[in-house]
Amino acid sequence: MSEDIFLERLRRELGELGEDLPPGMTKRRADVGAGGKLSVWLSDLRDRMARVPFLVGLKLPHIPLPPVVVATVAKLAPVVVPVVVAGALGWWMVSGQEETVRRLAAEVPSVEVAITGGAPPGGAPVEAGAGGGAVTPPVTAAGNGASVASEPTSPSRVVDPPPPAPTPALVRGRVAIVISEMGKSGAATNLVLDRLPAAVTLAFVPYAERLDLWLETAKRQNHEVLWSLPMEPIDFPREDPGPNSLLTMISKERNLERLLAALGKANGPVGVTTLTGSRFLADAAALRPVLEALKARNYVFLDSGIAGAGAAAAVADQVKVVWARANRILDLDPSRSAIDQQLQELENAARAEGVAIAIGQPYPSTIERLSQWLPTLRDKRLDLVPLSAITGVQKPITPGPPVVHPKPPPPPPPPPSEADAKKAKPSKDAKHGGGGGHGGGH
Repeated sequence: MSEDIFLERLRRELGELGEDLPPGMTKRRADVGAGGKLSVWLSDLRDRMARVPFLVGLKLPHIPLPPVVVATVAKLAPVVVPVVVAGALGWWMVSGQEETVRRLAAEVPSVEVAITGGAPPGGAPVEAGAGGGAVTPPVTAAGNGASVASEPTSPSRVVDPPPPAPTPALVRGRVAIVISEMGKSGAATNLVLDRLPAAVTLAFVPYAERLDLWLETAKRQNHEVLWSLPMEPIDFPREDPGPNSLLTMISKERNLERLLAALGKANGPVGVTTLTGSRFLADAAALRPVLEALKARNYVFLDSGIAGAGAAAAVADQVKVVWARANRILDLDPSRSAIDQQLQELENAARAEGVAIAIGQPYPSTIERLSQWLPTLRDKRLDLVPLSAITGVQKPITPGPPVVHPKPPPPPPPPPSEADAKKAKPSKDAKHGGGGGHGGGH
């Protein structure tokens, strides 16, 4: 745009405001030289602002610009101005992002929705109430059948959640491992707590020393806990199962007294099992009142199979107590090769039936083989779970014969005494007679 056109346009705009061209404009045109356009425009801008009502008190100083600066700015303006504008816009967008998110979160209300009629996400266990039922927070009806959760209630007993399980679509079977007779040996109990993972279920004898300490440690490590009750074995009284054992030869009332005394030792165990009651579990008349008492108190019953496969489970199914049945006793033969064989059969049962349970004792060989075997389950698409996760899913089977514990080999005979050695030594006459006969033969 030429200077003449610029001045004519400025004069026309000032005329619309009722103003004339500022005095001295022509003189400024002559003085500015090559940078005339920008200087004339700045000077005119100052004069025009002085006539705007709200800028009457604003005085703009007259700053003469050197011709070199004016020429340089005029050349760089088409490039610099777009870059500066774009950078400022980008900075504004980035710096305002967090504030925008914060304001948006403050403006949008959050609502927690409880899905009724299903398990919690991730397969976490439902907290058990005093009556054995599930404890759920109270809900208020909302639209479309949803329920909005209000303040949750505190359950009477909280079961610690097990470790997260693999994706259900990848699991081919679930396995529960129960270590019974815990608390009899302090060293063996410590070894189990140190070496085996939290998903292994532990069964403690009620007469164990430092029982409260063991139960507290097991709870802190998220182990599920059972009672391992002493019951009458086949070779009783030669084999003593422990104090206050449940026996077939005493009355039902005395057995129930002993049962309730054991259950009252501590809170926390969720069920009962035994590895000693091969005779008691096989006696349905003695076992039935015990199972009815367990049912009334919402305890789980694990048939270890010591009385024969499925013998006690058949009675438990009739009583309608929540029960489970061990597929394998790991260490009737505590050798490593025998335990490995039982673990392999347990894997096969889990794949065939979907669930499988094994019970064992805290023998060093049992703990060592389990600590090697358990980490391999995930690669085999088997999931290790607490016992309560698979109770009530097995079906009764035809009872088998009682399990007889292998007897230890008889001790070696004692060395012969001095008198016996003299009796066994041949006499001189016997030697002579034998020699004469030999010579006569010649």
